[in-house]
Amino acid sequence: MIRNNHFDAARKSFTVVLACSVFLMLTAGAFASTKTDYDHSINFEKYQTFAWKNSVRPGNGIVNNSIVESRLQNAVNGQLIKKGMREDDRNPDVYIVAHVGAKNVSDIEYMPAYGWRHWRWMGPDVFVNRYVQGTTVIDIVDARTNQLVWRSIETDTGSNVLDVQSEKKVDKMAADAFKHFPPRA
Repeated sequence: MIRNNHFDAARKSFTVVLACSVFLMLTAGAFASTKTDYDHSINFEKYQTFAWKNSVRPGNGIVNNSIVESRLQNAVNGQLIKKGMREDDRNPDVYIVAHVGAKNVSDIEYMPAYGWRHWRWMGPDVFVNRYVQGTTVIDIVDARTNQLVWRSIETDTGSNVLDVQSEKKVDKMAADAFKHFPPRA
């Protein structure tokens, strides 16, 4: 049997491209992003106690609900306690304020050229990738001056709103948010 080397090489290349494409499509919405900022003039060593301050909830209770609120408070409390702080509702050094939201997102990709897709030869095509993007903002506010001293913004994606508010994702988000807290002088 005579084998065509060009055909084998093309088949191997196609397999590699297909495998990479599938990997990228499966992981495209699976990346989280955490950004933090803080007041560089503050000595964070002076903050030893914290308390939660209620934020204003929007009218939409889909994401802001008591389950998510409880998960977030427990996760943040755990991170702050690991950092040597303690909760004090009477006379805190800082207040913790959290804002949670989610939105439906659609990414549209247009493939203008003819090519091999979906296991057959195809013409121009449009792909729509729908997912939910969740955002959590955690603010630390100086209780004495009422000035913002630390902010963490976390975005994460999932196939639906329950994915972005799962206990596992909330715990990871809190760990990422306080990875570099308190900042070193």
